[in-house]
Amino acid sequence: MLLAAAAAAYGSTAVLGNASATSRTIRPLADAHVTAERPRANFGARDHLRVDGDPVARSYLKFRVGRLTGRVKKATLSVYALNASTAGFDVRAVRSTAWSARSVTYANAPAVANRSSGRSGPFPGRRWFSIDVTPLVRGAGVVSIALLPGNEHAAFAVASAEAGHLAPRLTVDTTTAPTPPRAPVPTSLAQRPYDSTSPWNTPISSAPRLHPNSAAYVNAIADNRLPLTADPDQYTIPVYRFDASTPRISVRLSGNYSTYDRGDSSRVGHGENPVARGVPYPKGVQSGAGSDGQIVLWDPVAQVEYGFWQWREDSAGNVTATNGYRYHTGPGYNGRFADGLAGRGAGTTYLSGLVRKWEIQQGRIQHALSFAYDSPSAKFVYPASKSDGGRFGGTSADLPEGARLQLNPALTQADFNRWGLSPMAKIIARALQEYGMIVIDHSGSSKVYLEDRRTARWDASVNRNMLAAIPWSQFRVLDH
Repeated sequence: MLLAAAAAAYGSTAVLGNASATSRTIRPLADAHVTAERPRANFGARDHLRVDGDPVARSYLKFRVGRLTGRVKKATLSVYALNASTAGFDVRAVRSTAWSARSVTYANAPAVANRSSGRSGPFPGRRWFSIDVTPLVRGAGVVSIALLPGNEHAAFAVASAEAGHLAPRLTVDTTTAPTPPRAPVPTSLAQRPYDSTSPWNTPISSAPRLHPNSAAYVNAIADNRLPLTADPDQYTIPVYRFDASTPRISVRLSGNYSTYDRGDSSRVGHGENPVARGVPYPKGVQSGAGSDGQIVLWDPVAQVEYGFWQWREDSAGNVTATNGYRYHTGPGYNGRFADGLAGRGAGTTYLSGLVRKWEIQQGRIQHALSFAYDSPSAKFVYPASKSDGGRFGGTSADLPEGARLQLNPALTQADFNRWGLSPMAKIIARALQEYGMIVIDHSGSSKVYLEDRRTARWDASVNRNMLAAIPWSQFRVLDH
């Protein structure tokens, strides 16, 4: 590792009125990759950094951030991708900065944080790729970062410090301009639920296997002569946030109530006609319009989710529901119930696959979407754990619940423009290419799920028909 050159940095300052901004780009103090395939081998002198899913290989980078002028406005990690990847990588914080590029191995590598600080998504090869790592750079000092495979199919390399001008870069932008006062924005506005390896959060590979009945399955949807819709006003799901200070109530259920505290199938409580005690009751809480009456209550800090079907409140303030669950939305939880005793028709949570407003505002949805139509078959495949199809008219010619459909990934923005898609519809269409949509329920219409307008506060441009121009012929069903 060229340590003397690696510590070099350069910067520039721009002055606008009373404000000043500085940008400093820093080369690595050290970098190396480690692999489970050779757990005691060191690769610190290589000109590349590997990231693989099987056998696992991850890369470590360390930067010395010198004295900064003002506060950190943004920090960006830039790497030169030597080959393309559809799986990408997760960025994780590394508490220890004591590791050395010439001695670190898989066996002695420092631990990485449990929570992702950012995910790259797919990227092309032989190009620079940048990702926001601002939460990892607080100020002056040494910053240690790890790149982990996005999923088990990840297999790519980026240039290391040994590659000279293609070495990784950390760009730190600072500003001395005073920050105008504003209300704090809760982190819950930008939090993707469930484990990064969840079937909801795993992107589709570049060459997925198609189901042998793909064309027939898509025709079974198209034969309904119903367009793809996204209705934010009825038969959808409001999401209410709560915290430790939120009042609690008891909810009487006429069906089942399950609690899961140690994984998808680790129930700690289940009962028929129970009373669910200690259920949060946020101000103004109201279930979705329609007979389903679905509702999600979510604490994104504690990462706890409550979901209920047919939530009702009478004039005396008594709350009832047909069934419900308590679940977790953090690492180790996949947004499904392996025991098939809770959630939607397919045994998945209500929060999974839901399009949220903050995702549209950021310009990208990084998970699969929930999809329902009239009507799935009685069969089911992973990630479903049950099916409510069949009894509504679905036959063996229809899709099993849990099946994943993908919009033709070869379509471009020119195609979306030709169809007249709105900016929001284009973002959803892109997600249907990258992550697809998973069949989770029966519905009288063919629909993906948007958060209810009452909690998302969608503007008037968001309407149920904004996806109707996407032809069913451009979809395909993936094999499991």
